[in-house]
Amino acid sequence: MEYFSSLPVFITLFLLNTAASEATCGFKACPDTKQNMINVHLVPHSHDDVGWLKTVDQYYYGSQNKIQHAGVQYILDTVVEELLKDSRRRFIQVETFFFAKWYSEQTETIQRAVKKLVADGRLEFAGGAWSMNDEATVNYQSVIDQFNLGLRYLKDIFGDCGRPSIGWQIDPFGHSREMASIFAQMGYNGEFFARMDYVDKKKRMEEQGMEMIWQSSEYLKNSNIFTGMLYNHYSSPPGFCFDINCQDAPIIDGESYDNNVDKRVSDFIDYVKTMSKSFRSTHIMVPMGDDFQYEDAAVNFKNMDKLIKYVNDRQSGGSQVNVFYSTPSCYLYELHQLQQTWPNKTEDFFPYSSDSHSYWTGYFTSRPTQKRFHRDGNHFFQTVKQLSVLANLTSPQHAEDLENLSQAMGIMQHHDAVTGTEKQAVARDYDRMLYKAIVGAENSARDALRSLTNLTSGQFESCLELNISVCAFTQNSANNVVVTLVSPLAHASTQYVRIPVENNNYIVTDEKGKAMDETDVLIVENSQSFGIYKGFRGNNGEAKNRSSGAYVFRPNGGIEILSNKADISFYNGTRVKEVHQHVNEWISQVIRLYEGVNRVEFEWLVGPIPTNDEVGKEIITRFSSNISSKGRFYTDSNGREMLERERNQREHFDPDMSEAISGNYYPVTGQISLQDGEKRLTLLNDRAQGGASLMDGELELMLHRRLLSDDAFGVGEALNETQYGTGLIARGK
Repeated sequence: MEYFSSLPVFITLFLLNTAASEATCGFKACPDTKQNMINVHLVPHSHDDVGWLKTVDQYYYGSQNKIQHAGVQYILDTVVEELLKDSRRRFIQVETFFFAKWYSEQTETIQRAVKKLVADGRLEFAGGAWSMNDEATVNYQSVIDQFNLGLRYLKDIFGDCGRPSIGWQIDPFGHSREMASIFAQMGYNGEFFARMDYVDKKKRMEEQGMEMIWQSSEYLKNSNIFTGMLYNHYSSPPGFCFDINCQDAPIIDGESYDNNVDKRVSDFIDYVKTMSKSFRSTHIMVPMGDDFQYEDAAVNFKNMDKLIKYVNDRQSGGSQVNVFYSTPSCYLYELHQLQQTWPNKTEDFFPYSSDSHSYWTGYFTSRPTQKRFHRDGNHFFQTVKQLSVLANLTSPQHAEDLENLSQAMGIMQHHDAVTGTEKQAVARDYDRMLYKAIVGAENSARDALRSLTNLTSGQFESCLELNISVCAFTQNSANNVVVTLVSPLAHASTQYVRIPVENNNYIVTDEKGKAMDETDVLIVENSQSFGIYKGFRGNNGEAKNRSSGAYVFRPNGGIEILSNKADISFYNGTRVKEVHQHVNEWISQVIRLYEGVNRVEFEWLVGPIPTNDEVGKEIITRFSSNISSKGRFYTDSNGREMLERERNQREHFDPDMSEAISGNYYPVTGQISLQDGEKRLTLLNDRAQGGASLMDGELELMLHRRLLSDDAFGVGEALNETQYGTGLIARGK
């Protein structure tokens, strides 16, 4: 294993941080530590999902508690109240969406008190984005946008003291190199997370490799970032959950028959000593919290106060454990003072496996239509931003429309939104929210286009249903239609455009009225040979009985390749040639070859996936070639740099390949490819999907999933999307 010192990286980053403000936030607010002791940094926190089992509003207001007891407004109410009681207490806030909503409802008195807490470093923001984004299925543009949204808000309200210095990605199901690179490029000092392949984590715990320097880019400068893995997920130590939702015993002191101080203190010290063996320094960070905790923060803080007091009282008897309230930034600051060296990391943390039969690679594809809607939302958001600037739209309504779309897209980046790992009712709420924001932002797009084109008559209409080949304006209009194409590129480009029309009675002209070549494509049923993985169904009682579900991809046996004897029809247009394939009642595809374009377009249609045989199914498309790939292939990282993958291999550890199919699946946000010395095959997709190269010369992408069992990782319902009483139909390229 290669090592190098982290000192040069930290010197630059920490000087930037400490010079940021004259207030006592940042490192000036860090607690005192003691030499020659195990210094335990207690970090109170609450992980507040921006939608999952309940909608974002249900989580905020605390409604529908029969589904999950959670009310974020009450968490923030009571946390602030308790922080104000004792200057030693600390708390970190992560999800800016929830905080901004709560802060806007507070009185000026409470707002001043919160600003003082932030200025004193007692309330610290970590992460700082609108939501805690996923890292497998998001595009880098959307990640940057939602960080810009959250960080801009914190800067406007709290100034430099509101600026986070730590990435807190504790719940995403695997971690991308691009996300680490973004943190580094934004000037963050480090990041922490809680999910890592269980084999990798075990090895790192044994070798004191839980903290590392991640070299997150081969091409960008200043892309190294300190990265830490949490010891016990992001939860409090076992037996020390003092939240009202927990059953662990409180610390009982005083003259009580039930006094348990000695045992509780001894148990905690034993835990700390065991934990410290997995880390290199005399400092360890212990999160105190979990999902939606601190709704009655007095209970949490009162017991932590006692824990700190009685553990530290043992020092007079020779104990070498020193415990105090802290934050991730203060913990990292103390590590920097030690000038320690750390292991080196260059690859990413995909795929994530929590046990021998649970590879979390199904969510790379789960809810494919929502993933496409999310991608369309990003494209539209980028377009409206550009048009708004070019047309100099400055009205309050335009700003509000753009802000609403920005916030909706920020929520969609959440690691239980774009991933498709939420309950069905929540998925519908996400879609409703994004659709409403897109429709609102259409007004800005229309006004911008009207200004830029000097349009004096007529009106602009957009087609939001092109995914199902529907555009009412072009299909039903009896008048001339002017099609305006907006390119986000800074250079000229030539692209083919497909527009739905009702019949052949039309003429296509350019902007000067000159007739142009066009191709009228007849709609014909089509298909191609695809493959089916049958989802494993078990009772989830132990690893070997894990079901395939929203998170986990676990096929029951190998792939069933569908017959290549498809019904085929051909169409030869002047500029486009098409092959229409129809393999069965629910899988079809159109293959297009455009004149002058050196690529082939595959447009697939999958669904409704039948389940009358009581078997869930996961549908893939596979491409075969004679390329000698020697077990290697390449996938993008959030739409930017490419990473080399090697079948059945990982960096630094030997993976458990009990699930050899799902264990070789990786997130594909934009492209997957393989090559040899002479040839290359690249697949570009229109949404996030799972992909693999299970045999040399082959690439496959998972297109759609319909399952009948839950995988028991929290959602509590099967991934069984329906529409109009039958299974969901998905379409894509």
